[in-house]
Amino acid sequence: DDSTSVWSQLMRNEIGDDVVRDQRDVLLARELVEMLGLETAVYLKPSQLSSSELFLSRIVGACLQSVSGSCGSSSSSFRQCPILLLDELLDFEHVDIVRRVAERLKRLVDWGGVVIVATHKPQGWENVRGRVVTLSGGKVLKDERRVFA
Repeated sequence: DDSTSVWSQLMRNEIGDDVVRDQRDVLLARELVEMLGLETAVYLKPSQLSSSELFLSRIVGACLQSVSGSCGSSSSSFRQCPILLLDELLDFEHVDIVRRVAERLKRLVDWGGVVIVATHKPQGWENVRGRVVTLSGGKVLKDERRVFA
């Protein structure tokens, strides 16, 4: 839907209802938007966003759907953060777009989220991946772990 801003779309439920999310969801959305560097982009229409901003805004929506009202700076003593599975999501994008999205997703991981990327093209993910499992024919060929400082 390109008739409203990305922020307006995020504030509606994913099923398309015009019901505004509760206050905790709004606070979480603001926190995610800031963390992923979308502070100004989120007030534009989707057609006005760059490719990386569009991917990141959709990731904010997925995070909201995943953990609505229970992540981030919530006052709750239990904090549940999003787990995202990106199955070949960026395989057809330019490596620069992949790098921009990957760097922002690392912020989400540092915050407590989990991002699992299934890809045939690992270029662009080099500086943010903590573990790489290489599969072939359903068998694990290699399992590498990396610790970030």
